[in-house]
Amino acid sequence: MTKPLRTQFVVVDGARARWVRRSDETHDFVTENEIKAPPKAPTGGPQGVVFERAGGGRHAIEQGHGKGQKKDSFVVRVAEALNHQAEHGDFDRLAIVAPARTLNALREELSPAARERLAGALAKDLTKVADHDLAKWLRPLELG
Repeated sequence: MTKPLRTQFVVVDGARARWVRRSDETHDFVTENEIKAPPKAPTGGPQGVVFERAGGGRHAIEQGHGKGQKKDSFVVRVAEALNHQAEHGDFDRLAIVAPARTLNALREELSPAARERLAGALAKDLTKVADHDLAKWLRPLELG
């Protein structure tokens, strides 16, 4: 008998990331961890951060403006967490849901071990969607 694959869902935007799994007891999707980007700089405006406008929200995407500048530390922080989990075998499959720009930046930061487990991606911002409403978006990713 084979054991079922453990799928780790990560729902991300430029300022918030939620680790979501299917509950073994209820089979619903539940958020098991969440991280947020630090608040933006005080009244002097953002310092070295470019913001993307999408649906009225502000999302930090990249620091600096020139070629070779370091990417947003929040996206890097999320990728580092996923890379660590992949290297330690915390999941078998990875599915990422994020707005297109954030999704692309996050994919670039994934390690080979995490990329190897990447089973699906959806270019959509679901960070504010309640756990019980995630099923219609996450089930297709879970099934491959």
